[in-house]
Amino acid sequence: MDSWSSEVGQGISEVLAAACPPRSLTGRTVAEVLRRDSYGGREGNPRLFALAVLGCLRADPTPAVDISVLSHLWWAGAEVLDDLIDRKTAGHGSWSSGELLIGATACLDLLPQVVIDRSEVPAAIKDFWRKELVDGTLAAAEGQLSDLLPADGSVSWQQTMMSYLGKAGAAYGRDAAMAARLVTANPVQLRNWRDFGWLFGVLRQLRNDVLDSTGQLEDLTNSTPTLLLACAFETMSGSRRQGLRSLVADAAGCPADAVALRRLLTADDVITNYHSRVTSLGHRARSMLVRLASSGSSYPDALLWMIDEAVELAVPGPHRELEAVPA
Repeated sequence: MDSWSSEVGQGISEVLAAACPPRSLTGRTVAEVLRRDSYGGREGNPRLFALAVLGCLRADPTPAVDISVLSHLWWAGAEVLDDLIDRKTAGHGSWSSGELLIGATACLDLLPQVVIDRSEVPAAIKDFWRKELVDGTLAAAEGQLSDLLPADGSVSWQQTMMSYLGKAGAAYGRDAAMAARLVTANPVQLRNWRDFGWLFGVLRQLRNDVLDSTGQLEDLTNSTPTLLLACAFETMSGSRRQGLRSLVADAAGCPADAVALRRLLTADDVITNYHSRVTSLGHRARSMLVRLASSGSSYPDALLWMIDEAVELAVPGPHRELEAVPA
């Protein structure tokens, strides 16, 4: 699947050349936003998700290149916007927050529309793609807005899962439905592929939970609940649960409390429960993909590998140290 990266990169260059020439202020700012994309050159690049989905349905997934171009632009903008919301100023260099905000907005909204306009697919498919883009972006916004710890610091699995489905799942659901629409207009099949994409996106986001348990506690510092934290609250009871609530409130400003919080999040009973839930999500995603994919295609193997990788990396271990990666 990674062999498509160069073709997608060429597509991005063509869109930028047509919409915002490199010598323009907008062109330079958008180029900086794209430079910060955390997935440049990574193996198993999830920005190519749409190509793998279409490859599950037909022999040649080339028509999904446009969707992956759109996805690259959208995710680059989303990452920078998320950093700005979290007030991460390190690494901005000579770029102001205002400049990066404008570039991120262009990548999230305007340039994906240019991709759709320039695509050679039929008008009916373009209309479907535009609706998916709007619906997916609004669902992601809803997920981000709900992605805050309650005042008492406690969260539930169901509540946090709804946030994950929006902030991470919606974009993958969009890409899966857009790719499937190149083959079928059947609303049931399109919904099923969208649902698979949403679940796949949650599994990708779960990989960030393990980072919280082993190192930086970044999400909790930003008052962002994780499913690992939600699992801990639902696993613990009594004074132990109250102690967890207190540590969540104090960990950002106290290194000792941060260490104690990491210890609670990796307690045996928490990890056992979490592993069971994450593995169940992985099995569900695998079953959905097997039902949806056409027989004889090799592309499901790439998606199955990405599902298994996400499940494996999502469950923290005592000595695992991972680089932070986006969903």
